[in-house]
Amino acid sequence: METTTLRERLCILQCLHGLFIITLLCTGTVGLGLFGFIISQPVRSCPVVYLVYTTFWLAIGLSVLQVVLGIAFLIWFLVTLFTLGQTTSGHQRFDLSSYPTTATVTGTPRTVAEALGESRGNVLHVIHARQPHSTPLRLHSVSLSSLRSRPYCSCHPKIGWLCLAGIFLAVLSAGLILSLVLVVSYVKYLNTSFIDEFRAVFVEAQVDFNSPSSSTPKSSLLCWNIVQSHYKCCGFVSYTDWYSPAGNTTNSSMTPLLPDSCYCTTDCDQHKTLQIDRSKVYATSCEPLILEAFTFKLHSSLIYFSVTLALLLSVFLVDLVYTLYTAYISLSLGTRFSNPSETNFNIQRHTSSISLEPIPNPENSSVVNGHVGRNF
Repeated sequence: METTTLRERLCILQCLHGLFIITLLCTGTVGLGLFGFIISQPVRSCPVVYLVYTTFWLAIGLSVLQVVLGIAFLIWFLVTLFTLGQTTSGHQRFDLSSYPTTATVTGTPRTVAEALGESRGNVLHVIHARQPHSTPLRLHSVSLSSLRSRPYCSCHPKIGWLCLAGIFLAVLSAGLILSLVLVVSYVKYLNTSFIDEFRAVFVEAQVDFNSPSSSTPKSSLLCWNIVQSHYKCCGFVSYTDWYSPAGNTTNSSMTPLLPDSCYCTTDCDQHKTLQIDRSKVYATSCEPLILEAFTFKLHSSLIYFSVTLALLLSVFLVDLVYTLYTAYISLSLGTRFSNPSETNFNIQRHTSSISLEPIPNPENSSVVNGHVGRNF
């Protein structure tokens, strides 16, 4: 019954190991998909915006680390299970028939280290020993001394790969906590001064666009061209924001100049564009689209970091606590077998009284007070 209970606990332990690995792989894969999509957007190169993207770059690195660790631990776990199957199939039950003492020895694992394939030798577990009344007592000493002379392993349960997993999980948790702190600070920044700083970038881009002496566009103008092309909008509030106070127009049609990113060329929605002269211009303001996009990115990152940290820590702690508990149970089961001098044998001693009744013996011998004598 004890062996069955221990094997059931080890089965649950392996399931917890597998659950931790699956959690690590799933959270890492979701992080790769989420932050890979965020980083793939061209808006990341804009001033002010690239500061927010530092958190997303950190998150993509943590996701890669999760996937790599998950794959490494999965390979380790599968190899351990394969080794366990080979070790378990090699364990056989046998009897010590060479000794008068009847002892049954099994190869049943008594520690977590043995049961997970980390065997340290053949451990002899003496279950019971019985002695017939007619066997001389001196033969018992031979049997006991022979059992003492057999090698016993010092089986110390090991947490195994959970030690290494705990080290990497500590680094991963520190990165997730740092990412949480950064995301919370950027959410506060988004609700306070982000829009004002983005408006300042637009003003700089508008001045650069309407400057006749500007030969190459500055980073602010390049940024707004990317923003308007990506979100299909024009201007901070309206497309008229690009108009210069001096009335920058073309010489031919007197139509105000706009950046090329403000014009819709393909798949133009009539509800989101305006017909100006012969061109269609995006009529949607860029401010609400930018605010909505970064609010979604930061809040989704906040949810991801919180859920990932909670899942990894809870699953790992449950796995670790159950591992330690199973190790305690396995050690308590094998304590009486760790020292052969403490082995409990069921030996019936002979009485010290002298028996005057003849004892039948096929070799015409008699036993008197424990000594063998020859009948003449």
